Amino acid sequence: MKEFRCWRYKCDYCGKNGHGKHAMREHEKGCTMNPSRICRFHKVVTGEEFCVVPTIAEMLDLLKAHQGDSDHGLKALRELVDNCPTCILAALRQSGLCSYHGEGEDYCPPLIGTEEFDYEKEHASVWADVNQAKAEANAHDRRKAKEFSALHRVDGG
Repeated sequence: MKEFRCWRYKCDYCGKNGHGKHAMREHEKGCTMNPSRICRFHKVVTGEEFCVVPTIAEMLDLLKAHQGDSDHGLKALRELVDNCPTCILAALRQSGLCSYHGEGEDYCPPLIGTEEFDYEKEHASVWADVNQAKAEANAHDRRKAKEFSALHRVDGG
C-alpha cells in the first residue's frame, strides 16, 4: 500500500472544498457568498459579452430599501440584475433573507422561499431559453445554406 498526501482547498466564503486549486480559485471568484464576486452567468442571461453587473453592496442596499415591500424587494432586485438567477441568489444569501437558522424550535423560515425564487428552476429555464435560441439559429443557418446551394447549383451536363 502506498501512502500519499492529498491537498484539499476550501472556499474562504462558503466552505465548499475540493482537490483542484485552480478550480477552487475560479469558484471563489464567482462564489455567491463572496462580497466582491464576479458573475460569470450574467452574460448568459443578457446575451452580452461585456455587461455591467451591480455590486453586492448595491443589491443589498436595494433589498434594504425595499424590505417593507410584500415581496421583500425581490421584484426590484430582479430588475436591477436583469433577472440573473445567480446574482439574485448571491444577494439573497448575503442578505440573510433566505437563510435557515437551525432546526426544531430554533428553526426560522426564510422570508423569501422557493415559491418566490427557486434558483434551480430559474437557472434551468435560462439555459433552456439559450439552447432553444441556438437551435433556432442553427435551423435558420441550415435553411440559408440550402437556399444558397439551390441557387448556385452547377449542372453537370
